Amino acid sequence: MREEKLKELKKQRRILNDKIEKLEDEIYYKEELPKQREKIGKCYRYEESDPNLGFEWYVYVYVMDLVYIGSGRLKTLEVTSIGAPYNKKIVIGKLRPFDFTKDCEKISKKEFTKQVMAVLGDITSEVVSATGVDLKDKDGV
Repeated sequence: MREEKLKELKKQRRILNDKIEKLEDEIYYKEELPKQREKIGKCYRYEESDPNLGFEWYVYVYVMDLVYIGSGRLKTLEVTSIGAPYNKKIVIGKLRPFDFTKDCEKISKKEFTKQVMAVLGDITSEVVSATGVDLKDKDGV
């Protein structure tokens, strides 16, 4: 008797979960998706810190696209510059939840691009320094 009741309740739970998922999808496509599409092509920055390092830095983010995976994600291009040259990085295609921008400051594409170029310059300098390759020499590569 208890096993039958449990089986019935699990069946009801599956039905309810399917209904909830369908309703969430409807809300997403009608309400949330249009709001999130407005973020495509926008640039943001937010502050991060590490108590072990003892200072803060910014992560710069450009929203490239919208990807629907369950509750949806924003596909981003991110640039991080943390003090020393070995802490510079560029991440292309990182997926972020929609609400990540709530703690971000909106910035211009020009400011974002400046940060990308600065990090690329630092990374290039480190590579040239480490390898000893003269990029100005036509045969250097």
